[in-house]
Amino acid sequence: MFAVKSGKSVHRATLAEPIAALSQAEREGRLADKIRFYAWVSMLIVDEIS
Repeated sequence: MFAVKSGKSVHRATLAEPIAALSQAEREGRLADKIRFYAWVSMLIVDEIS
């Protein structure tokens, strides 16, 4: 919560979500953009597979 309050970018996802998003981005030829998104966020919170 401290990261959000201090203005940091935070993204939360289950483990399956970024895997699916990266797979889809690769199929669509925009993998570099998706990797840039995940590298841009200050904090990436990955929860268990649901």
